[in-house]
Amino acid sequence: MNILIVDDDSSKILRIKETLKDFLIDVAMTIKEAEVLIKQKHYNLIILDIKLPANLSSEPNANHTIKLLKRIARDSEVYNRPGCIVGLTAYEDLAKETKNDFARCASVILNYSEINNEWSKTLKEIVKFHSFKEENKKVDVCILTALDDPEALAFIKYVQWNWSSQKPLSSKLFGWEGIFLDKNSKPRTVILCSQQEMGISHASLYTSKLLYTFSPRLFVMSGICAGL
Repeated sequence: MNILIVDDDSSKILRIKETLKDFLIDVAMTIKEAEVLIKQKHYNLIILDIKLPANLSSEPNANHTIKLLKRIARDSEVYNRPGCIVGLTAYEDLAKETKNDFARCASVILNYSEINNEWSKTLKEIVKFHSFKEENKKVDVCILTALDDPEALAFIKYVQWNWSSQKPLSSKLFGWEGIFLDKNSKPRTVILCSQQEMGISHASLYTSKLLYTFSPRLFVMSGICAGL
């Protein structure tokens, strides 16, 4: 599995490498360096900082990163389109600002932390998924929320259903897997997913994807009017 890290923070690069130490990893520290590598080689996974310099003499800017994502998505004859692109940033406000743009061109944005290693667990799950893709599986319950924070995270906090770390549920869906006992003490499987963008059209799109992928017995939507 070929992985590309695009980041200008040496300590962060080192931590990502430690997390994925069993894989072949290339590193680019600017948009220009990344473009050269992506044109030359196919990567199964690209881990991308949101705020990057265009070249060694420029200042980091999120616009540079978004433009790169759009070029990769638009021009498949020039760029080797990767299997998965993951945004990794330590700035939660920046992640929220760029979430919609990222969702159109990439898979997910993870919040990087020097203290919390939740991002590391999710990154390992992403690599595992793309290394060994499993066939779609049926679940008992699907839950869809409008946002990760606060809706999905509140559900995880207050509904104790043995939740996993955030992980790939399919090639385009990220969320959490859980398990609970019903009134007859029978184990029931559940997945929790949140929309990347708010609105009725996106709720309909995500609902269709989840129903098609997992064929749940019960589908639950939370939030104001449940997205309707």
